Amino acid sequence: MKKIFTISIALLLGASVFGQLDEKEKDLRTKAKGNTDSTKIWTTGGMFNLNFGQTSLHNWSAGGLNSYNFNGLLSLFANHSKGKLAWDNSLELEYGSINQFSPGAADSAKKWLKNSDRIELNSKVGYEAGGHWYYTGLLNFRTQMAPGYDASQKNVISDITSPAYTTLAIGMDYKPSSNFNVFISPIAYRALIVSREDLRGRFGFTDEEVAAGPLRSEVGAYIKANYKKDEPFGIKNVSFKTDLAMFSNYLDHPENIDIYWNTLIGMKVNKYITANIGTNLIYDDNIMIQDINGGYGPRVQFKEALTVGFSYKF
Repeated sequence: MKKIFTISIALLLGASVFGQLDEKEKDLRTKAKGNTDSTKIWTTGGMFNLNFGQTSLHNWSAGGLNSYNFNGLLSLFANHSKGKLAWDNSLELEYGSINQFSPGAADSAKKWLKNSDRIELNSKVGYEAGGHWYYTGLLNFRTQMAPGYDASQKNVISDITSPAYTTLAIGMDYKPSSNFNVFISPIAYRALIVSREDLRGRFGFTDEEVAAGPLRSEVGAYIKANYKKDEPFGIKNVSFKTDLAMFSNYLDHPENIDIYWNTLIGMKVNKYITANIGTNLIYDDNIMIQDINGGYGPRVQFKEALTVGFSYKF
């Protein structure tokens, strides 16, 4: 965990430097173009990705499985800025599934199994305090759309609102540019909801908490950072985006820092075709994961995906 925490802090410091450089570059371009428009208070847009993959084998001596897979991502944002007030909103919906089966398998043996699933909503409102700092309130909600299964594909280990995380926080937001910001909250409330009683033990509920209901409350410190950049280091047709959230629960082992870190690199082939590399890293001390020896405990979770498909920005 110390290595992960050190890497996370390095990301924040590095992104801060790049964010300030990006802002200076933006100011120079704006002055050069003579842009004095101050009437636009809403900025909206989004991105839609849809990727497919397929493998077909016939009399293949080396063996293997036929497969179909798809992954879809919808990312939307709506940001408001007027005077000293700033209000940023974003919604991300992601779902992917894979169907693996032996050549010649009957239709009954062909099952679609999900390999990615995320719903995440962010809303942040701030009032300028000076020097790129804002007094800020934040709402974050995260859950999934469908049941998830273990390796045997027989046992449900997660479901919609099992878990679901809702974080409410107040603090200061440092926003030196439109590409980078860090939100720091010394006091934040996080509600962990596990609607399925049979799954609550997997997410750190004690026996008493399981019987009490689907809600577990936590109070602690919260940090969330976002950085995005088109053509990083001057590399054309490439975009980079990363967001990092860290939470320390004052009420239960505050030294165990929960980490949620997403990164997406997009490489544009043409107007509508892109290749994407995405990573997700999660560490939550309350999530019990079975290891290869059958033991349960908290583990670093990591997912990487390389996809090629249709992309559209609006």
